[in-house]
Amino acid sequence: MTNFEKNIVGWLEYNNFDVGVMFEEDFGYDRESNTLHIGTLAYEDVCRWFEQYLYEFGMEYTGVYDPVLCLLHELGHYKTIDDFSEEELMVYDFAKNMLDDRMEIQEVMNKYWDSPDEFAANMWVVNYVNLHIDAVEALCEIYWKYWNEFVEENN
Repeated sequence: MTNFEKNIVGWLEYNNFDVGVMFEEDFGYDRESNTLHIGTLAYEDVCRWFEQYLYEFGMEYTGVYDPVLCLLHELGHYKTIDDFSEEELMVYDFAKNMLDDRMEIQEVMNKYWDSPDEFAANMWVVNYVNLHIDAVEALCEIYWKYWNEFVEENN
């Protein structure tokens, strides 16, 4: 286990997130296995739009490291996914898959983030960042110290 992996797992445990972790290319949350998928790929434009989206919905801080916001979003799913029925989640997934790819990518992303399950995860992020900025800063510090080394080893 790398320094990055050890520190991420430690951060999750310290902050009482009882969730498994896998390191892959893309971020995600698997409800069935209760596992966060922590991604190594970066999408600079999308991350910038995502931070703006969160800011517009009340996030009081800017400059949070992009992959930290992505990880927090997936934690938001972990914390909010049970608010939705299986049927609702299926409908939301269908709607997200039907977004018109002829639209500008930023518009597609905003519509995606507005989907009820994504919006719930996003509002969890806004509230978590606003109420737990010290924990967020500690997570940013882990990324700043160990992220590049981890990505180089795993790509």
